[in-house]
Amino acid sequence: MVNVFKKYKTVVLLSVVFYSMNSHSWLYRKGWSTKIGNKRLRYTLGASVGKAYFNASMNFVKIRPQKRALDEKYSFGKELEFYFNQFKKSLSPKFILFQADYYPFTNLGIYLKKSHHGLYSRFDIDKDKVWNMVEIIGTKYKVPYQYSVFLGNLEPYFIMSNKKSDKLSKGKKRKRPSQSGSSLSGLVFSFALNRLVKLDKYANRWYNLSYKFKGNNRTKNVKKSWTFEWGYLKNSNEVFYDGVSFYLKRDWASKNDPSILANMILEYRGVIPTNNKDSLRGPRKITTFQEITLGRNFTNFKLWGLSFKSLKIEGGMRWEVYKTKDNDSTEERNYYLIPSFSW
Repeated sequence: MVNVFKKYKTVVLLSVVFYSMNSHSWLYRKGWSTKIGNKRLRYTLGASVGKAYFNASMNFVKIRPQKRALDEKYSFGKELEFYFNQFKKSLSPKFILFQADYYPFTNLGIYLKKSHHGLYSRFDIDKDKVWNMVEIIGTKYKVPYQYSVFLGNLEPYFIMSNKKSDKLSKGKKRKRPSQSGSSLSGLVFSFALNRLVKLDKYANRWYNLSYKFKGNNRTKNVKKSWTFEWGYLKNSNEVFYDGVSFYLKRDWASKNDPSILANMILEYRGVIPTNNKDSLRGPRKITTFQEITLGRNFTNFKLWGLSFKSLKIEGGMRWEVYKTKDNDSTEERNYYLIPSFSW
């Protein structure tokens, strides 16, 4: 076991580092705005190892900060009620956003596999060379880049400190609450000119029209992020099936509630192909793609005499089925288990 770890220690350590760079681990992020009439056009630029983005947005209603307290204890009924309220607000669009996403590590993986296969092969984990850590991390997103237009509702979340300094005093105004997160809900139209099979890039004019709500809310003791998306995916390259796309992600952590549901990670992604003449053309198809990940956040614990604020352990399976020339099918499965540290 020790020899195996020594052989793959570089692969394991790099994999943990890259997985630790989650969506909140930005290396750079900056926002600014331009006034147009009585409205503001806002811009944001962000970059991390896994994702870089630029967006421009405008809210057609004025948002007034309101104090919102996050529950210290988990309630399944309140979680469902929250999602339902977010859905109702999306039915009255008041916010528009354009975003361009670029995935640095995905594009690095594409480059290594195509131009430096020897270096790429050093990250093979199994003897059959079908499980490669660069591929597993790089194909977290099925495209090297994409563009999106969103129309719906934006709701920011704010928190107010309970310190005495925040209370009204003679001749002084109360401090504005600080933003702890936000949520989006509405219609999103995404498109690009390439898609991936593993880390092989194919020219493909595709678009995806879907209903989506997502958000995050982070305080000192509670961290919540969630995404739900349901839509239709259309491709121009006959390698890919058109189909119904589905994505669900929930990543919650609580320092004061050790229960499983208050700290559970769930992620599912899938494409269900449509069965029509257009989707059946061509010699080879990706007929089904599914990926499921389960995990848990552990907070404020000790291990081997060391104290940790937060440890995330998640693992899962990626499953793809292909149709071959003789109308036979073959499937490929990858399994993974990755720890990461975050709060």
